[in-house]
Amino acid sequence: MEKACCPNFNRCGGCLYLDMSLEAYIEKKKNFIYNSFSHEGITITLDNFILIPFGTRRRATFAFKKDLIGFNEQKSHRLIYLDKCPAL
Repeated sequence: MEKACCPNFNRCGGCLYLDMSLEAYIEKKKNFIYNSFSHEGITITLDNFILIPFGTRRRATFAFKKDLIGFNEQKSHRLIYLDKCPAL
């Protein structure tokens, strides 16, 4: 994952971790996976961690309002209209 410049970062609720270093991002994701499994009493080992490059995001949750499409503003239901998304 490379550092990305996005004019909507910290405004739309899409990419919350663009300001993290690669190492911190990987550690956060691994901890999320470990905690999810350990919560169910399952112990796992992660040997390889595959990252997709910025600009190739495969999932997004869109918000709709009348004839506009965009993303919800971070921690709200306010629509942020985007004509493009660098992460996608």
